[in-house]
Amino acid sequence: QNEKIIRKFYPEEKGPVTDVNPIGNSPVSPSKCLFDLKFHKGVLTMPWFKVHSSTEIFIRNIVAFEQCHHPSSPYITEYIKILDFLINIGKDVSILEHKKIIVNLLGDDDKVATMFICLNF
Repeated sequence: QNEKIIRKFYPEEKGPVTDVNPIGNSPVSPSKCLFDLKFHKGVLTMPWFKVHSSTEIFIRNIVAFEQCHHPSSPYITEYIKILDFLINIGKDVSILEHKKIIVNLLGDDDKVATMFICLNF
């Protein structure tokens, strides 16, 4: 069953997915827009994101384009910052995979975590 990640964030908690307590599940949004993030009453919901061998290059290129041509509306940069905030270690990726938020075609959760750490926007 496809799921959308639902996490409750407490103001005193700051950190990756492994530091946040899950509170439930719901179907994945039919939206194909990565920016369909919702934060309501302490619950973050977001659509799935596919990671494959070209993802890091694609992200770096699209962020460079955005910073050069649309510096006043850095939507992609902010989206990547949110994922980077949620992912610090392979276990964070594993949780997001289980919740169907990340589709990991690299096969190694630690590689995905390292990729987001190295992006460092």
